[in-house]
Amino acid sequence: PPLPFFVSALLALCDAALAFIPSSPLYRSPAVHTLRSRTVAPVLPSLLRTARRSAAPRWLAQEDDIKPEDRAYKIGQACDAEWIGDNGWYAAEIFGYWKEGQYDIKWADPQGMAPTQATHPNAIRPFDARSYYRFGLNAMDQEDFDSAYLAFRTVYKLVGAFGDTEKHIATLIKQPSVVQIAAQRGDGELLAELGESLESGTSTRPARSSVVRTEATGEG
Repeated sequence: PPLPFFVSALLALCDAALAFIPSSPLYRSPAVHTLRSRTVAPVLPSLLRTARRSAAPRWLAQEDDIKPEDRAYKIGQACDAEWIGDNGWYAAEIFGYWKEGQYDIKWADPQGMAPTQATHPNAIRPFDARSYYRFGLNAMDQEDFDSAYLAFRTVYKLVGAFGDTEKHIATLIKQPSVVQIAAQRGDGELLAELGESLESGTSTRPARSSVVRTEATGEG
């Protein structure tokens, strides 16, 4: 009959210690080999799962593999997320799913950050395009063209056509300082796409998330 879990766990630890000295006659003996196959091997997977869950934060210690349809946020959806570097909130998009309910988020402007971050849902909130858009308008009024460009750029990257975002970016890109910012961030492709939109009169970057669009639309 199988041994109690704690006894098998203790044997597993002893087995691990013996593994460091494989030349030991005890470790190579047939009797120990038989004992390991009957008691240690069956308990190792369970022992490892228990150790991992005990060492993990409470919110990680839950069952894996949440179905995508049960996720609060979908891949491609715009969001704000808390960066572990300074606990500040920054614009991002849902880039993928991790186990234990976490999300892989991709920053819209990862200056000084890793491009992506595994993030718990408690550190994610819906993206408010209206707030970013208003910030851009206020920055333009104050002639803070760099901040205005970054705000409109974020909205355009994450949401797409929103108010007069495309026209504002086209105006701001004429400023030398904004040209430098765009070059630093590699915005050539984005600006070319925007130029095509303005030329054709039809946005080539449609809204990427119906959830965001219904929560934040319009200019005011």
